Amino acid sequence: MLTLVAAILMAAAPPSAADKVNLLARQDLAERLKIDAEKIETASQAETVWPDGSLGCPKPGMNYIQMLVPGYIIELRAQGKTYTYHSDKRRIVHCD
Repeated sequence: MLTLVAAILMAAAPPSAADKVNLLARQDLAERLKIDAEKIETASQAETVWPDGSLGCPKPGMNYIQMLVPGYIIELRAQGKTYTYHSDKRRIVHCD
């Protein structure tokens, strides 16, 4: 009985921040490449702490919050190439 309850609770659990940003990155890459997101595989995803709000991908002329930002480095693979995304816990940045 306990196993059934645990299985139901796990099935109902909301996706983690890591899962959410991974999905956002795969959706963004799918749009860029004009392919189905299911054809994109996650090569790696690692937690990191970015030194500021640029998430390691600063754009010229932009100002970023100067504080440590927890997030992820996400590497996706599609069509024989690897694509890198950086994220915090809610948003992604395509970083090339």
